[in-house]
Amino acid sequence: MDIGHFAKEGKLLFKWVRRVANKVTHEVPSLALRNSLPCNWIVNPPISFVTVLEKDVNESL
Repeated sequence: MDIGHFAKEGKLLFKWVRRVANKVTHEVPSLALRNSLPCNWIVNPPISFVTVLEKDVNESL
């Protein structure tokens, strides 16, 4: 399924975010390429991911 399907079903909410507040989208693949992304990263994210995510959230406000 693609994101359009999930949007129509109401299971996802999309929001435009300035590029400066979207660094986390690069952090996940970067961690994965370095084999630093554990299989349970959604429930137990690496500290570096949390740090980038917090910065993105603060910059998007």
